[in-house]
Amino acid sequence: MLLEFRVKNFKSIKDELVLSTTLLKDKSKDNLISTGNKIYPEVLKSIMITGPNASGKSNVLEAMYFMCYYIITNLDNKPGEKISVQPFKLDDVTKTSLSEFEMSLLIDEVIYTYGFSLNNTEIFEEYLYSENLGKRIPIFKRDKNKGFMPLKDEHEKEQLELFKRTDDNKLYLSVSANWKFDITNKIYKYIDEKFSFINKWQESNVNLFKKIKEDEKFRFTLVGALKDVDFVIKDLKISTKKLGEINDRKRLFEFIEFTEGKEKAEKLKNDFENEVAYKLDLKHEYISNDHSKEEYLNITEESQGTGRFIKIFGEILNAIDNKGVIIIDELEINLHPNLVKYINEYINSSKNKNAQVIFTSHCYNLLDINESKLRHDQIWFTQRKDDQSTELFSLADFSERKDSNLNILKRYFDGRYGALPFIDNKELIDE
Repeated sequence: MLLEFRVKNFKSIKDELVLSTTLLKDKSKDNLISTGNKIYPEVLKSIMITGPNASGKSNVLEAMYFMCYYIITNLDNKPGEKISVQPFKLDDVTKTSLSEFEMSLLIDEVIYTYGFSLNNTEIFEEYLYSENLGKRIPIFKRDKNKGFMPLKDEHEKEQLELFKRTDDNKLYLSVSANWKFDITNKIYKYIDEKFSFINKWQESNVNLFKKIKEDEKFRFTLVGALKDVDFVIKDLKISTKKLGEINDRKRLFEFIEFTEGKEKAEKLKNDFENEVAYKLDLKHEYISNDHSKEEYLNITEESQGTGRFIKIFGEILNAIDNKGVIIIDELEINLHPNLVKYINEYINSSKNKNAQVIFTSHCYNLLDINESKLRHDQIWFTQRKDDQSTELFSLADFSERKDSNLNILKRYFDGRYGALPFIDNKELIDE
């Protein structure tokens, strides 16, 4: 489980922000996942982040993406290669200061807290702590000025040797995990295998298409959801084709270079014959001349809403199967508010015993908690402070009655909680 995420000095985020799935200020047992851990026996199934445009909602999720992506990819960094982190630039101090990231995870009933700080050239600090039965143990600490300090146990020598292989722009966690050091490998694998993102930075459908093709129960559940929300789709079919069998290679590589970059296109050229393309077709039934017929339409022939729903709901089902954490930016894109409501209800239903879902949304009908059934501690807001940086806070931070007569949606638009855009419409009003 994801327990907590912290970030400081990243894009619109200047001061430290904390996003917690363990806030649990509501006494209700609704919308919770049991963990088996004595310190955190339950965590939230989902968190919704809302607020005005340009307040930093997406940047909170992008910070989480950057941390996970850098952990997985930094091993490819060449010595001296720049790190593409972006600090808060609207301040002369922070634009040259370190960006900081930290995540607390619950893995096998042990709490792990891992974090690092860096700039565009190197890692300045990195650390990993474990906590079990109330005892906190530093697995390692790395400091640019003080050096590397591993836990003094039977693995101390091994950790020191592994750190010697760690360049200034690489994370020790990733390097040591690559050499199969047990504890760091556990953290690395969890982040690699359990976290998934639906956003402008990560839109690949390959894993979802593989799941649809290989898991009949998964496909059946996804098709059932499509029927529930009136998409009149009877089935899904995945077919594959080796890229080597595609005739117009020149045009294909031009497209790959345009969408994924020259490096990706060159890599595919070197191992072209073994690469596989996935195709998704959707089954429709219709009546012609009093006869029932069927036709498969490619996903490209369907509406954007159909494709978006399959992507989001399919990835949520996958996260439930995988006991994972899924991060979704702008959940409502191309979806009717009733579909967003359906997805929210499914996430927080008894069908989800394993997955955590964190999403941003402007779908304000979810603030009607009598309908959405969201807890106060599941609703978070972002707003822009006077210095143009992002502030993040929860509805649970306000002293509100937890009763069904409280109209959270109305109170939000009345300005009770902030996180509203200021709109100057004087020039639009007729005199």
